[in-house]
Formats: sequence, C-alpha cells, structure tokens
Amino acid sequence: MEKYPRIPIFSMQIGQYPYVLVYLYRRLLLKKRTFVYNGHDVEYFEHPYNRTWVNERTVEVPVIWELMRRHSPSDVLEIGNVISHYFQFGHTVVDKYEKGRGTIQQDVVDLALPKRYPLIVTISTLEHVGWDETPRTPGKHRQALDALKRHLTPGGLLVATLPIGYNPDLDKDLFEGSLGFDEVHYFRRITNETWRQAGADEVRDSKYGTPYRASNALAIGFLHN
Repeated sequence: MEKYPRIPIFSMQIGQYPYVLVYLYRRLLLKKRTFVYNGHDVEYFEHPYNRTWVNERTVEVPVIWELMRRHSPSDVLEIGNVISHYFQFGHTVVDKYEKGRGTIQQDVVDLALPKRYPLIVTISTLEHVGWDETPRTPGKHRQALDALKRHLTPGGLLVATLPIGYNPDLDKDLFEGSLGFDEVHYFRRITNETWRQAGADEVRDSKYGTPYRASNALAIGFLHN
C-alpha cells in the first residue's frame, strides 16, 4: 500500500462516472503499460479524472509523483492544482483560478510565501501564465520562474513539465536554453496512448492538439538552486 494513497475514484462527481467505468475496464482487463524514462520502465498513469490515458498526464504524473513522495508534504510546493486530484498528500498548492480546500489562490508572479521549499513542482501550468490571461502578457512565464526560484531552499529543486506547441514564447525560451534549467528531458507522443523519450530536435516543431488530443510533445525541466 502506498504511503500516500490515491484519491478514491468513486468520490468523483457523477458526471465523471462513465470515465470511471472505462478506467476500471482498463485496469482490470488490459495489460499494464509502461514507458521508458532514463533507461527505466515506468508505468503509465491512468485515472478517470481528466482521462489521463489520452493526454500528457499519463507521463507527467508518474515522473512528478515519484519525486514528491520522497519528500515530506510540508517540503513540497506545487504551482497549479494537479496532484491533489489523484493523491492524498497534503502539500502546499498555489493556483490562481482553481478553488479547493487548502489551495492558495494567488498569481504565481506575486508569490510571497513565508517559507522556502526543497521541492517545487508545476505540471502543465507555466504555459498558461500570461498566455491565457487578458490582456495577454508574453514572457510572463519568466517572471513566474523567477518567483519560484526565490522560494527554493539552498540546494532545492524545481521541476516543471511543459507541453510543447501551446505557448510559442515559452517554446522559444525553452529551446534557446534561457529558462535556466540544468537539464531537460523530452517526450514525443507516438500513438494516442503511447509516448517515448526523445531528443529536442524530434519535438521542436510539435503541434498542440494535432494529431492527438492535447499535447503531442512534452518537456520536463529540472532546475537546481
């Protein structure tokens, strides 16, 4: 049994129940599926919320969750409320728009929390900062990263997953190496439900939403303080 259990699937809203049935079918009758990440087999993450098996969550969540579960919840800050839909963890979550128990509603660029964190994670969130706001503010993601760096402890780690093709300004900074990441791992979507690790040149021109739903390429950036 996991130290931090998953959120019970039957606690979901009634409108999500058809996806619960699909999820149960997949878990009970289909063979376990894995992808290779840095030479290791990792199980794809499947959950009825957001139908993770048909979008980038299937890769993002297991990579980020493995890092999170090595830490105490009090040592983790998440920007964008994602993990709490899937696991009971009790960490600090900041999300400008999504309301939830314990979620701090604040713009990430204005972040001024009373402590620093050894681990900060953000899953498919930075591409929305400034880009999906009115008025649109290209480059605001750089301000967000600066704010997050200020909240890292000495020796702390920031990990961000970034769907490629959604925000061209963010993509430009990513491939020019100006986001400050020490290392970046890339994934390319091969079929609707399968991904493989890839090189930067293989994903650079990927389109968001085509040929498959949501992201068709993904970057995972690591920044050590």
